[in-house]
Amino acid sequence: MVRGRALEDCLGEGTAEAEPAEIVAPQCSRVARARQGPARRGRTGAARPDPVRHAVVEETERRGAAPAVVLRPLVDGLVRRISRAAAGLLHRAGGMYTSCIFLLSPAFAGGKRGQLVLRDGASFPLARRLRKPGGAPLGDVFSFLSGLYFRGKMAYVRRFAVPPRPGLPGALVITPTRGLVTPESRIGVEELREFAAGAVELTNPGYRNPLETHARALAEACPDTRMVLLGSIASGKYVDVLAGIFGERLVFPRDFVGRGDMSRGGLMLRAAESGEELEYLPVLGARRHGARPPRLEPRRWKNRKRTGEESAGEQGG
Repeated sequence: MVRGRALEDCLGEGTAEAEPAEIVAPQCSRVARARQGPARRGRTGAARPDPVRHAVVEETERRGAAPAVVLRPLVDGLVRRISRAAAGLLHRAGGMYTSCIFLLSPAFAGGKRGQLVLRDGASFPLARRLRKPGGAPLGDVFSFLSGLYFRGKMAYVRRFAVPPRPGLPGALVITPTRGLVTPESRIGVEELREFAAGAVELTNPGYRNPLETHARALAEACPDTRMVLLGSIASGKYVDVLAGIFGERLVFPRDFVGRGDMSRGGLMLRAAESGEELEYLPVLGARRHGARPPRLEPRRWKNRKRTGEESAGEQGG
C-alpha cells in the first residue's frame, strides 16, 4: 500500500481559507507598486522622491556605507521577490490565480531502470530503501527511473509551487494505477511492480478512473487554483482527462512544445536554479506540436558528486 497522505486526506486538511480579497490584494498591491517604478511623476513632470528609497539612503549614509554599494543587493533582492510574486499571478476573465499546484506526469516503471531496481539482487541505496518497511518516497523513485526529466520536475516544483492553503500539496504525481499521489508518499517494491504493469492509456479503467476521481475532487476543493501540467500535451493520455475537468485552469510551459524529455528536464533545472519561472499557456486551444527548438547550452558542472543511484542508473541504460 502507498504510505503517505492520500489526496482525499490532503483536501480535508488545513485551516479555513481566507476570503479571495485577502489573498489577492497584498500580491496585487506589490505588483502594482513595482509597475509604477521607484519614482512617480506629478503633473509638472518632476520626479517625486521615493520615501522608502530616501530613508534607506539616509540610513546607509548615516552608517558611513556607500549607498550604491549597499542599495544594489537590497534592490536586486526586492526585484527578485516581486518577480516571483508576479509570476504567481495568472490573469483570467473576472479574476486571477494566486495559487498553483503542479501535476507531474509519471516515470515509466517498466523500462530498464525499473527492471534494475526490481531485480532480486539489487543492492544500491534506493533498491534497499524500497525493500524496507518504510519504503522510499515516490519522487525519489521516479527521479531514478526517469533521470534528468523527473529530477527537473522535482527541482522546479520545489522552487515555484504555491499551494492554495496549508495542508494541501504543491505537487501531485499522476500514477498508472493510484490516481494523483504526493511525491513524498512512500512506496515499496509491490507498488512499483503495480506501476510497471499498469498501462497509462485512456482505454485502461485502472488508470483513468482513479485519475478522474482525484482530479474532480481537486477541482472542487481548489476552484481558484491553476493546475500546471509538467508532462507531454502531444498525446491525449493526460490532457484528455484533465482538460475536461480543470478547463482553462489547466496550463503547461510554453517552451515544452517541440522538446524531448531530456531537454524539458534541463530546462526546468535551469529555471529552478535561476528563479525565473517558465511562461505558461492554457492547454485548451494550444498548439500541441511544433518544430524542435534549439538545443540548450551545455551546463558546466563543478565538483559534482555522483550518487549511488546515478551510477546504478547509468549502468542500467
